[in-house]
Formats: sequence, structure tokens, C-alpha cells
Amino acid sequence: MTKDQEAGRLCFSDETGLVSLRDGRIRTKDLPRGVRVHDEESVPKAIRDRFDVHPSETDTSPVTHYVMIDRDQGADRMLRIVRAWSKDKNRGRVAVHLAKGAQAEIRALATDEDGTLVDDTWDFFLEAESSLVFSSLIAYGGQSMARTRRRAHVEEKASFTLNTGALGEENAHQENTITLRGHKAAAFVRAVVFSAKDQETVMKTTLNHEAPATESLIEHYGVAADKSFLAFEAATRIAKGMKKSSARQKNRGVVLGRKARLDANPLLYIDEYDVEAAHGAAIGRIDEEELYYLMSRGLSEREAQTLIIQGFLAPLARLEHEEGIYKAIRDLVTERIG
Repeated sequence: MTKDQEAGRLCFSDETGLVSLRDGRIRTKDLPRGVRVHDEESVPKAIRDRFDVHPSETDTSPVTHYVMIDRDQGADRMLRIVRAWSKDKNRGRVAVHLAKGAQAEIRALATDEDGTLVDDTWDFFLEAESSLVFSSLIAYGGQSMARTRRRAHVEEKASFTLNTGALGEENAHQENTITLRGHKAAAFVRAVVFSAKDQETVMKTTLNHEAPATESLIEHYGVAADKSFLAFEAATRIAKGMKKSSARQKNRGVVLGRKARLDANPLLYIDEYDVEAAHGAAIGRIDEEELYYLMSRGLSEREAQTLIIQGFLAPLARLEHEEGIYKAIRDLVTERIG
């Protein structure tokens, strides 16, 4: 893939509300009302100072792009962001800020030139009573290595939903860290990963409850094929005094091939009695009876496996109306199982 390609074979069917971040440059098309995008050179000082209030815990790199969403942002339109990395521009941090009461949906694609060492960070700041659904699809090349961070700070009665799909061929480490800072704040994370060949992938999600009556959900879905290694770690922390909080976890995985490995580590750290918390993990191979049933109806083994895995990855169906993305997901599953 060349850096002049907008998103390779993964592309949006509709380019309205589009932001392209490539080689440090910004290109926009028909942005929704109330959305502003700045780079590190054009950002007003008042905006830069606002983000300085929220220091990054593990990453001291400067913010390279700012996305500001005001309260009057049109609810009937979403924002699409394409981030295309090159070997020369392979590191950066995007800060997304939602004003009080703002509502937004962002769909993001990340692609690269094969062989890139990517260091990608997104910080989300949700003011009180705001709501953001952020759906991210990552598909890097087989010679690439990627470290991805998604971090969110959620204030009172705000809601953050993170849907992330990792279907590239790169060795990858993704960390999702969400802190619920305000009363009745909520966060929902759904991660889907497909690893194959000799790929190594780690998906780690941490939810910190730092206010009473907060709610969280972590769902990890994974497929490990060939000789790949896939690890899930879900950690939820409810601090003392955070009464009436609720935390749930679900980790599910399918292993294809004798040499593939999938580990799931659900963790709960609870320092308060008056809460609800639950977690579970189910890892296994494709059910032989289910496979036999489909093959008895005329499907080949490969076709039967493909159908089962596509059903297992159904959480990505929310992207179905983005025709280019969903077709690419189906093609990638078919290609990797084959």
C-alpha cells in the first residue's frame, strides 16, 4: 500500500464528514456542524491549554491533532476519520474533546505502508452528560509492528462506547484504558481480534471506577489461527467508596489449528462491598458437531469454518452499513481461514 492511497482496500462508502490524517497533514470534507479539527501548528492556545489540564499517564508525546466537538454538533451525521501511516510519519497522538452535553459518533480506519513501526495514541475527554461512540478498525500489513493506545476520561453522566477491531497481519499491542470520573458515568468496550500465521497480538482493557454509581462492560472476542498467539487481559477496578457501581466482563475465543494459542485473563479488583461485578471466559475450538452439520448440508470444511467464524465475529455487524468496511471484513476472514 502506498501513502497516496486513502485507505487501501478498506474504505468508506460515504466520504461525507471525512477527516484524513496522513503524514501529519489534515484534509476534511463536509464536516458535521460543531466539529473543529486542528493540527499542532494551527490549534488556538486556549485549546492547547485545555488539554494540558489532562496530562497523559504513560505517553509524553505531544498532541499532533485536536478534534473538538461542540454541544450543537448535528446528531444526524457521523464523523469518519482515516489515519494512514507511512514509514516517515509513524507516531502521533489525537485528542478528542466533547463539550458538555455533546453527542457524536466517530468511525476510524487505520492503515499503513507495510513494514511500518506504528505508535498510535488517542485520548478522549468527555465532559458531563456527553456521549461518544468510537468505532475503530485496524488493518496493518504483515511486516508492521503496532502499539495502539485508547484512553478516555469520562465525567458525570457521560457515556463512552469503544468498538475496536484488529484484523491486520501485524504484531500488535493494544491498550484501552478508561477512567470513570463522574457520578453515573458509563463505558462499554467491545474488542474483536483475528490473529493468523505467526502473528502475536495482545489486547488489554482496563476500566477504572473512580466515582459512585458508575457502569462498565468489557467484551473481548478473538480468533487465533495457524501458529498465532492472542492474549486478552481485562481488568476492572472499583475503588473504595464507589457504591452502587456495576462492572461486567466477557471474554470469548475460538482456536483454529493445533499450534495456535489464545489466553484470556479476566481480572476484578473490588474494594467496595455495595457493588455488582461479574466476569467470565470461554475459550475453545470449533464445535465438531456444528461443523459436521454444516458440511452435511453441502458446505466444504473451509466454507463451514468461514460461516461459523463470521457468525462469531458478529459484534462487527454494527459496521455493516459501511459497505466498504464490512465487505473487507468478510474478505479478510475468508482469506485467513483459507
